Amino acid sequence: MPDGLIKRLGSWMPEIERWLKNIGLEKYAEVFVRNDVDLDVAPNLSEQDLEKLGLSLGHRRKFLAAAAKLRVGGAQTTDDFKRADAPRLEAADVERRQVTVLFSDLVGSTALTSQLDPEDMDHLLQEYRKVCAAIVSRYDGHVAQYLGDGIIAFFGFPAAQEHAAERAVRAGLEIAAAVGRLKGPDGEALQSRIGISTGLVAAGTTGVTGEQTVVGDAPNLAARLQTFAEPGCVLVGPVTHRLTKAFFEYRFVGEHEVKGYRELVPMWKVVSETTIESRFISGRTAGADPILGRERETAFLTDAWQRATSGNGHLVVISGEAGIGKSRLLEALVEHLHYTPHRLLRAQCSPYHGNTALYPILQLLRHQLDVRRDLSDEENLQRVERMLERIGRFTRQARLLVAELLELRTEETLSEVEMTAAQRKNASLEILATFLTASLDGTTVLLLLEDAHWSDPTTQTLIERLLDRINGDRALIVVTHRPEMKCVWADHLNATPLRCKPLGREHCVAIARHLASRWRIDDALIHEIASRSDGVPLYVHELTKAVLAQQSPVAGAVPLTLRDSLMERLDRLGGAKVVAQTASVIGRQFPHELLATVAGADDNELRKNLERLRESGVIFTTGAEGEHAYSFNHALIQDAAYESLSRDWRQTLHEKIARALESGVVAGGASESAVIAHHYSRAGKFEKAAQFWLLVADRSVERLAFVESVNALNFALRDAERIADPAVRANLRLDAQLKLGRSLVFQKGPQSNEAELAFTEAHRLAKEANAGPQLFQSVWALYVNAARNRRYDKAKLRGDELLAISEEVGDDDLKFEALHHHWGYAYFTGQTANMLAHAAEGVRRYDPARHHRLAYTFAGHDAGVCAHCIRAMGLSVAGDPTKIKPELEAALALSDRLQHPMSALFVQGIMCCTLYINHNFDSCQASANEMLRLATKYDLPFYEAIGSFWLGATRHTARLPAVCGGWSRHSNP
Repeated sequence: MPDGLIKRLGSWMPEIERWLKNIGLEKYAEVFVRNDVDLDVAPNLSEQDLEKLGLSLGHRRKFLAAAAKLRVGGAQTTDDFKRADAPRLEAADVERRQVTVLFSDLVGSTALTSQLDPEDMDHLLQEYRKVCAAIVSRYDGHVAQYLGDGIIAFFGFPAAQEHAAERAVRAGLEIAAAVGRLKGPDGEALQSRIGISTGLVAAGTTGVTGEQTVVGDAPNLAARLQTFAEPGCVLVGPVTHRLTKAFFEYRFVGEHEVKGYRELVPMWKVVSETTIESRFISGRTAGADPILGRERETAFLTDAWQRATSGNGHLVVISGEAGIGKSRLLEALVEHLHYTPHRLLRAQCSPYHGNTALYPILQLLRHQLDVRRDLSDEENLQRVERMLERIGRFTRQARLLVAELLELRTEETLSEVEMTAAQRKNASLEILATFLTASLDGTTVLLLLEDAHWSDPTTQTLIERLLDRINGDRALIVVTHRPEMKCVWADHLNATPLRCKPLGREHCVAIARHLASRWRIDDALIHEIASRSDGVPLYVHELTKAVLAQQSPVAGAVPLTLRDSLMERLDRLGGAKVVAQTASVIGRQFPHELLATVAGADDNELRKNLERLRESGVIFTTGAEGEHAYSFNHALIQDAAYESLSRDWRQTLHEKIARALESGVVAGGASESAVIAHHYSRAGKFEKAAQFWLLVADRSVERLAFVESVNALNFALRDAERIADPAVRANLRLDAQLKLGRSLVFQKGPQSNEAELAFTEAHRLAKEANAGPQLFQSVWALYVNAARNRRYDKAKLRGDELLAISEEVGDDDLKFEALHHHWGYAYFTGQTANMLAHAAEGVRRYDPARHHRLAYTFAGHDAGVCAHCIRAMGLSVAGDPTKIKPELEAALALSDRLQHPMSALFVQGIMCCTLYINHNFDSCQASANEMLRLATKYDLPFYEAIGSFWLGATRHTARLPAVCGGWSRHSNP
């Protein structure tokens, strides 16, 4: 067995009896005690040892399976047995693991069976099995099953190992050689065929005997490969070859048709081991300590800081792949400024909050203000007020705005009349911009925004705003992101891009030496680590830690891949591994309260395991004082823990997390809706996921965050598509599709192709569902889209469809909106008589108490206001100016009573056009100015452009025909 095994608790002798009783082998307890076998020794026993102790074949298999668990999870101590009735951490019966499977078959066994006495054949098979088992054990493999003359062995399960594939190939070569030294009854050498394959499997313990089994492609392919192998040879599949080609010489033997596989399978014959100099040529990713090889980057950041202290604020954008050292570079800057007065602000983007507006900034704000759930709203508001006073922005409105951002309850709120959503958004961004760049007590600000590739669009807008104003501030902003993000900030005059490139080998060697400085590790091993790191610091860091975890400089301690390295670290954590796996489902960062709720474990046990994770460097403590939270040290450690869980167990945990957040048992609130949706989606609860994505979209629209709304609605559509119940699936898809269309109208414009595609799909879904009102809504949007794009034939067809639907449904409100379409279509196509007639009927039938609410579903402006406006326009075109003024005055009066901004803008636009036609340029200019005022107030650039157009038109009377035509293309009667 291998050196460097971690010693387990419970080494005093009676505990071996308890453990044997636990696995049903208590009858051997006296033998074990007599031979001084305790729980430290038990995991190291080989099959030969057990046979000498008198265990039968079946009991040896049972013992070895339990001993494998003992190596991975540790034994129970006396205290553990006393706590047997306490709640325990739940562990999955099945894990997803990368496993290398070796299948060995004895050549000519059928002929031998016919030639030999059964007892002689049994003796020969026992010798063959002993040889194979001893070699497998030497390389820390696990003999999973004997199938007559066949042997199946696992490498990487039940305990993860470094170099699992390499160990399997070495074992295969030795088995082939060792079997060749065995003699048959005729004195001829025996031979074996060996196949080896690596892949992802579902691995677990099954049956009352505790047999270790794996399900997946790897065992099947290994069995098939051995049938293609020549006697005495080892064949490997493509994954094993890719993982070990630096360690062995191979000869490609072609692609072959293999039963059960659609495509040809490439195969390689193992020729020999390579020399050590040519083996370690690939490496992997991630950050390391200390900071070495970054002189250029650190010098640039230091220079940027010096310029910022002089009032030349700047933004530095650092890009690089995961683990390349971006975060470590930021830490180096912070360390450099340790004795320099400065204001440090850290914002961390989250992969779960890409559609939650301002998430990293609000998290930063909460941390800086020390806003906590265990404080009263009044105490938290006092902290908000102190912050606003310090940055010189203390006003009643600012106080209420920040309280709204932080979801704090206040006695009063800002009404829509006092401050619109657009104004609140703009003012909130201004307050946050001041907070982030304020030079308090004369100190320079250092703002760090990490992982911007996960940032939400509103946070990106805030950064753009900071860019426009930072030049005169004493502030340095440093943003990190991965290459997949197409960052536009770096092109700004006040920004500079900085790319993190891989380190040189000498720097990787230096980092590994520093990390291992307290251990006597062979220098060749240090160079092996550097060679495999490929210049990515985190890979150096993790590979070196895997060596140190062995508690000795074992020559074979460096994992072949980072996945194997991380899984080995997790397997060595015993019960703490289950905690890491559960936490990995919550996310990179996880609060103690949520973990405890989901794990359902005894709190003392949970805290012990968390402390073990912290001591091992897997996690670190984070969060404000009094708020216990943790974070994985590296995203790849979290990924390894998460990917090891079976799909079913992942889904179970995701559902537990979602339910805990939804119930409010742990931290919740509006900002958690996206997280709840994410977890329900991963849990396979697609109906709940879609509903929460719709909630995220609605809240985004309330904040005028239309990009986030569109993203959330696309997620809602994705999850709704997976719902099994056809009726529920259809309803949710239709709801999401209609909302997507409306968000795209605001984001892209009603005439956009994106809006048309969204409403076309909604139209199809509504027809399939026979949903009349929703069908009418989609047709109305498509009518507006066609009319705005001057496709009047198509608009007419859509209009006819509106009339038919309204009649079929028999809804008077829909009939009124169909009439609204009538005068609108007449307006778009210049049918003056129809404009006047249909609009007059609209004025007569209009009831504000009943019809105004339709403005929020269809045209966006009030139908009664529109009817008066179209009457005025028709009268103007018809040459009857005396009746125009009463219609416009009626439209203005109605919009004032309704207090509806879109209707007020619509009135001013029609007035501009009507007054211009009648050459009343002064009044036209006044209406245009009022339109600009309203458009600016409500942050509507589309109408701001129209108002600017009319102001210019009043100075260019010769362009009258173009003006009228231009307006007709930009209105939605």
